[in-house]
Amino acid sequence: MFHNFHEVQHWLNEQFIKSDICSNDASKINSKWMDNARLAINKIKGENQFKLLIESLLNDNSYLSEVASGSFQQPNGFDRISLINNKVPEYKLRLHIWGLQTRPDSEEDIHNHTYSFASSVLSGLLHQQLFCIVPDASGDWFQYKSLPPLRDKNGFRFVFEKMTNCEPTINMQLPAGATYEINRSILHKVVNISDTPSSTLMLQGPYVGNESTILRSRSIYDLERRQTANHFSMTEITKLLKKYLDKT
Repeated sequence: MFHNFHEVQHWLNEQFIKSDICSNDASKINSKWMDNARLAINKIKGENQFKLLIESLLNDNSYLSEVASGSFQQPNGFDRISLINNKVPEYKLRLHIWGLQTRPDSEEDIHNHTYSFASSVLSGLLHQQLFCIVPDASGDWFQYKSLPPLRDKNGFRFVFEKMTNCEPTINMQLPAGATYEINRSILHKVVNISDTPSSTLMLQGPYVGNESTILRSRSIYDLERRQTANHFSMTEITKLLKKYLDKT
């Protein structure tokens, strides 16, 4: 039983160091790292375990301030809560929440990442699709390269590459309790299809490279809005997490 996220971080460090997963070796991240990440996620979320961890977080203003400084509303339609950001070994533990706050302007992109991750659905119901690109210069999809921000910016910046097409390869529903992994190269899209808030606990692996792919049905018309992340204040993160506990 973990009493707070400090204990979770100490335990995760021991697990990953013990498993010799401390580098950006892609083969380790795709196999050995994934196995350990799935086991770790299931242990951390445990029966009532995660609720107790969030309650502990709300009673620790110092750590809550750190969490708030790394958390924000993600343009893909969910609240991204950064619970642990560990440097060596490199990993991040995050809570993602859909449907808790009104997001009329959000649009889920088809995308991949510069890291692989394991995730478990804590509440609600999600629809996940995996995609492959079908090269077609006359296609309907705008393909962008996602890059690190320019100096003095946070978030991401996007470079248009070409028009293309894509098609879904897998469609699946993910109910509460489902645990899954996504390799960094896999294009995917997740949508909340529950009438109540959906949430996942996600364990992100080390970064491999600094470029990922974004596919959109419309052009990115407001780069600055999507490039900047407005982090939560202490008041906002407290209100959000209390509402999350109440609604889930």
